[in-house]
Amino acid sequence: MNTAAAQLAASPFFLRVPRDAVAASAPLWSLRNLVSDQLFCRQGDPGDAIAILMLGECAAEVDGVEVGRIRVDEMLGEISAFFPDNQRAASVVAKARCTFLVLPAAGLRKLRAARSPV
Repeated sequence: MNTAAAQLAASPFFLRVPRDAVAASAPLWSLRNLVSDQLFCRQGDPGDAIAILMLGECAAEVDGVEVGRIRVDEMLGEISAFFPDNQRAASVVAKARCTFLVLPAAGLRKLRAARSPV
């Protein structure tokens, strides 16, 4: 099992999803690493992906003001990714070294078209 597949299988989001379905979706996901203070996404950018934070912690900022924290095993970007032409409601900034599993909107569309349980 590749790294993305192993991390997906370990994620609480997919505990009740058949392992073969999770493994089949793995090629659609990628790992993205950030260092502290690096931007994951900017408020107003197109919502072009969803992500699960696998390591680290991030701040969600609206108009430059921190409004919340994103912690390990939390998902971000799902609202903007599911609705075409939506924009990011907040900027997301790494507060420590972070690793994300990222599913681009095109991968999300493929999963939906295949009626994947993922």
